Amino acid sequence: MGVAWTRLGTVTVTAGSVNVSGVDTRWQTAASIGDAFQGPDGKQYEVAAITSDTALQLRTPYQGATAAGQAYAILRIVPQGSDAETMALLRQVLNLTDVQLSAFMAWADSQGVVSISDGETTLPGLHGLRKLMADLAQLFVETAKRPALTAAGSLGIGMTPSAWSNAGPGQNAVQTMSWAVSCDVNSHYQTNNAFYSGAWTYIGSKCATRYDQDASAGAHKWYSAPAGIAGDSIAFSKLMELSVAGALAVAGPVSVGRYTASTLPSAAAYLDHVITVSNASGGPALCLSNGSAWINVRTNAPVS
Repeated sequence: MGVAWTRLGTVTVTAGSVNVSGVDTRWQTAASIGDAFQGPDGKQYEVAAITSDTALQLRTPYQGATAAGQAYAILRIVPQGSDAETMALLRQVLNLTDVQLSAFMAWADSQGVVSISDGETTLPGLHGLRKLMADLAQLFVETAKRPALTAAGSLGIGMTPSAWSNAGPGQNAVQTMSWAVSCDVNSHYQTNNAFYSGAWTYIGSKCATRYDQDASAGAHKWYSAPAGIAGDSIAFSKLMELSVAGALAVAGPVSVGRYTASTLPSAAAYLDHVITVSNASGGPALCLSNGSAWINVRTNAPVS
């Protein structure tokens, strides 16, 4: 890291105010929050906000006299070296454990105020080391959301994965929050709010769903369960199954397309498809396309 001075344009400062206005200052690219603003009074203030190229706010009110068209300086902390070198340094910092960060911050407190110098001017207290480490600690917390891998081989993205068992469904799992994809030697499972540990178990206190690709039977199966309590076993109910032969079984009523006699779709385009016609002669009717007409299954004649 290094330092650089910015002295573009002139400034207007007001006694007791945090607002600073500029002329030809270009602060949105030439300054950053946390930089040191050296005002016409010769004192240093931390930059708290940059609202435009010609307006910024100080962390504390300006202590000098009101003045316009004055010279000033901003001391910037800037990275030196290549982007790769900078990223390597950040990776080293982010690899610190919580204990190491706490110890380093305690050491920083014991050192007192940090001074930063460009070789000619020294500014005491600029962005103290404790604040710098607090910022880095917050960045560490954010990066802690990186993937986590358990000893059982389950991968959590944005979380620590639930205790998936080493046998049966969930032998290998990828989990994000309450949703997961898992598999064993026979099947692939996609679940929401559920994991397998000898039995299917709720992750949170809400409904659970499960979709299985059953390789042993060549079938697709859909399950659901009402809301439960986190940690309790789940009693899944199978709602639908599509067999390897293409047979579909559902646990509840089936709804098909609903039409009127004047809005029928093309029978030629939907050979062997089923619809209902709400105003068929004799009452609502289930109809089957034979490729040329929609046949009322009740009368075995074209629907009318």
